[in-house]
Amino acid sequence: MEHELGYKVHDETLILHADHHCEHGYLDMAPPIHVATTFEHGSEYAYARSTQPTRTRVELVLGKLEGGYAVTYGSGLAAMNAVINTVKPKTIALQDGYSGTMHVLENYRHLLDGNVNIVGIEEVGQNEDIDLILIESFSNPLMESVDIGNLASVKPFNCTLVVDSTFASPIVCKPLELGADIVLHSATKFLSGHHDVMGGVVICKESGIQFILQD
Repeated sequence: MEHELGYKVHDETLILHADHHCEHGYLDMAPPIHVATTFEHGSEYAYARSTQPTRTRVELVLGKLEGGYAVTYGSGLAAMNAVINTVKPKTIALQDGYSGTMHVLENYRHLLDGNVNIVGIEEVGQNEDIDLILIESFSNPLMESVDIGNLASVKPFNCTLVVDSTFASPIVCKPLELGADIVLHSATKFLSGHHDVMGGVVICKESGIQFILQD
């Protein structure tokens, strides 16, 4: 990623310092985990359900790593559900992948009385009705990959390209740089690293979508 002053900032630096302006004067070398659920009226935070200091730090670091704007959730499937219900697609081009994602899509179809078409990604570039492309950088569990840049170049004009990059992490693959509109992760897996955290994150190219997802 390029710094605003014009020089390249490596991922290792972003991991350590992307949240540096959240210090609030304390300059903690090991930032504390905030467990408060409510905050003083009129302060930067109000209620932890929307956001709180620890989430802000995580979102800043992951957003900078991916080159976008991040919103965190309680799980990867909560993140996927938020994306689907924000985009509200009618025709989805889908790569075979994580079974949990399939359950989210089936629930979404059920809510719309089945009025959602699901097609294969081989129809991208041929079917102009596709308004959501949903793929995984490396599929779960078969570890299959697709050409993100090619899909981005041939997708319909009003189509959203979403990449679940859980198995790649921002260190291996940066889908937004390849033309994706939204990237998401199950933080429960490689982002946490120790299998002791449950969470999800959505990173979008446009800041406006970030505010919609936060609601």
